[in-house]
Amino acid sequence: MTAVDDVASTTPPEPPQRRFSVKRPLVISGRGRPRVRRVTRVVRSIDPWSVFKVAVLFSLVLYLAVLLAAVLLWNVAHTTGTVDNVERFLESFGWETFTFEGDQLFRALWVAGLFGVGALTGLAVLGATIFNLIADLVGGVQVTVLEEEVAVRSVEVPEPGLPGLEPLPAPVEKRQ
Repeated sequence: MTAVDDVASTTPPEPPQRRFSVKRPLVISGRGRPRVRRVTRVVRSIDPWSVFKVAVLFSLVLYLAVLLAAVLLWNVAHTTGTVDNVERFLESFGWETFTFEGDQLFRALWVAGLFGVGALTGLAVLGATIFNLIADLVGGVQVTVLEEEVAVRSVEVPEPGLPGLEPLPAPVEKRQ
């Protein structure tokens, strides 16, 4: 028998079966509800760059919502004749002609809204900076939060390929 025949005649060993663990929360208390404890935390500073990013996004979303609402309200008021009624009412006070120009109002609202976005963002960053300065003087703000105690147990599942499973290391066999 040659060395080539020797290799071909042996069958490869079966790979060890991998075990997987599934992590599920285990409630600690006996009645099925997690135990809750009070934890006191101190907020000593707020990052102005984070406040800037959140404030810009919040202001832009608010700006777009107000702009969309204004356009919709203008269209409803114009369609129902409310704009014409207000124009005639103001003409009754002595103006010869009084008209609302929708495109000019929209343009002014568009520009004023952009200034509002900048102002609101600047005020938020200024507020975070002032908070940081005052927190350095007084030591921060104490916040009490409720924290649930949850333990995690592992359950072995013999079948591989399920989503969300982490493989465990294969057991080591001792050779004698």
